[in-house]
Amino acid sequence: MAQDGFAAYDCTISQPVLVHSVVLCFLADSPMHAEVTNTPNPGQSNHPCRMCTLSVERKSMVKSKTYIQKYLQVDEFGLHSQSSKGLGRFDGVLDTPVEILHVVLLGVVKYLARDDIGKLKEKEKAILIGRLDSLNCLSMNINSIKAKYLIKHIKSLVGRHFKVILQSAPFVLLDLLSSKRWEIWLALCKMCVLIFQTRISKMDSYINELTLHINQFICLIIKSNAHWVKKAKLHMLLHLPQSIRRFGPASLFSTEKFESYNGVLQKASIHSNRLSP
Repeated sequence: MAQDGFAAYDCTISQPVLVHSVVLCFLADSPMHAEVTNTPNPGQSNHPCRMCTLSVERKSMVKSKTYIQKYLQVDEFGLHSQSSKGLGRFDGVLDTPVEILHVVLLGVVKYLARDDIGKLKEKEKAILIGRLDSLNCLSMNINSIKAKYLIKHIKSLVGRHFKVILQSAPFVLLDLLSSKRWEIWLALCKMCVLIFQTRISKMDSYINELTLHINQFICLIIKSNAHWVKKAKLHMLLHLPQSIRRFGPASLFSTEKFESYNGVLQKASIHSNRLSP
């Protein structure tokens, strides 16, 4: 369809016409995007980013100043470089938008929840469970939070669970974390408020504000532990404004809505254990 097209009848002009389709973007999760762009296993690759030229010749070079500058997309003076905006036909590198389910919810939110909530003492976890149970969850569009389940299985939750944790974190984690870790969570929540917007009225001001909050979050989290610079998903956040400018609000090209079909596929897959699509 994209190369040769096909013949069809147009009833408005009562004539046969030739129809061609155009690939706008390729919606998939992060592993499939990496597969399409030949960047499998970006966490261990010398070329971890599918959207830019971030790379090293040897693994030991990830500690170099040059690599960190490329990772943060800044020059030697700390100024952010401008990416190319000219797009012609479909490009697997540019037309695979940053997917917020796997990059944000199952990326940085999951990493922080695992590190901070998972390491709380039992007494602190009990306090956290009580606070979560006492929250009014009507604004979250859910019936109940199921706090005990969330805290017990913090290392094996799915996207919708991390959305609950993300929305409730500013109210329940305040005195359970150190001041530095609290600043990171606060920066994460402010950033995600912008990321999950479903309508953008002023694109330029929105992109500027989002970029500012992404840079603030990355600055705080790398200051807390320099090993974060190895996380490919953290770097992908820097490309999110580019995807939003091209395709609109990130919620529109999120693959989270397709996860709801997993149950249908599991039930239809009769020659399997019905546990995976």
